[in-house]
Amino acid sequence: TAVLAQHADEASRAAGAHRRTVTSRPQRHDQRHDHREPHRSSPLMPAARRDTATYRDRVTGRRPNPAARMAEAARSLQREPSLQATLDAAVRLAVSNVRGCDAAAVSIIQRRREIRTPAYTDDMALGGDVLQYALGEGPCLDAVWEQRVVHSADLAAESRWPVWTPRVTREQGARSMLCLQLFTGADTLGALNLYSRAPGAFDDQDRDDGMALATHVAIAVSTSRQVQQLTEAIQARTVIAQACGILMERYDLGPAAAFSVLARVSSESNRKVRDVAQDLVRTRHLPHSS
Repeated sequence: TAVLAQHADEASRAAGAHRRTVTSRPQRHDQRHDHREPHRSSPLMPAARRDTATYRDRVTGRRPNPAARMAEAARSLQREPSLQATLDAAVRLAVSNVRGCDAAAVSIIQRRREIRTPAYTDDMALGGDVLQYALGEGPCLDAVWEQRVVHSADLAAESRWPVWTPRVTREQGARSMLCLQLFTGADTLGALNLYSRAPGAFDDQDRDDGMALATHVAIAVSTSRQVQQLTEAIQARTVIAQACGILMERYDLGPAAAFSVLARVSSESNRKVRDVAQDLVRTRHLPHSS
């Protein structure tokens, strides 16, 4: 027996018996935001690969000054249409704007303080990040949780991460790193991780360029995440309203009673109200509890 149908019938009978004495209440919608990142089949699914290009003057062929490059990088990030596209652009810009960088990745903090790498330019960067998560040590993790800038000029001689460094140099060929915390005034979002195959690859200018780029990336990621969360919240409210409309028409319920039916089925089946509503709207059939 469909649990949702049973609840709806009960609500319909109760509404009919007390229709003249019960004052209708305003419609309620589930306004909880879903703060998860877009679903991916793997927490480390490769980002879309695109060719990186260093910004150069079209006439002279020379690289513009750092301020001009960072300004162009900021505009490039602003043009990206989604959070994932922003992350993909961030790692490409790191390789093209920081001279010593051979590969880049972004570590992002998820709910429950989990960290994943949703965007990277090279398997060396992905492998180095994943190894840190598995071992629980490394410059990326230090940048995420403790320090704004973490630099290692020679990983082969590094003592701060005694388990991670010999493996990353041997397995991935990484020799130096520069990790930059991604943060805004309100949140720490993750870290921008820059890898090089050469020791001593990152000088003071690279550090300055990296810090400037990380600032733009953090602002762009924060903005993209807020837009994504708002969009998802609006979509959730819309589908819940549609499901309530179906129940109201089919069982002659008021708005509050229709939402109550969805909420009860959500609780009994241990599913989100939004997911129950999506099933009803998509199939036009009343879902069963699990």
